[in-house]
Amino acid sequence: MTKLFPDIILGVDPVKVDGYVTYDGGDATVSANVKTTLTVPSSRSLTPVELPLDFNFTETYIDNRSHFSRYEDDEVVFLLKDRELIDFDTALA
Repeated sequence: MTKLFPDIILGVDPVKVDGYVTYDGGDATVSANVKTTLTVPSSRSLTPVELPLDFNFTETYIDNRSHFSRYEDDEVVFLLKDRELIDFDTALA
């Protein structure tokens, strides 16, 4: 993250991810909790401050466009192309 956003993220503590993946009818759903602390510049003084993060996310990956109809508009659904693999590093960044 510090390489992707060097002006915004000065440091990252170890990231703890707890979660699970379910597979149903050809769709994979990832549900996870992410905990870490980022060091970022203060919005007032630009001095480094710690920003604790603790959040949950759920994403579903489908490989058939017709499966979009299974999900509500507010659910996060990604269409995988040509046997594309799920990249958890990208999901977290």
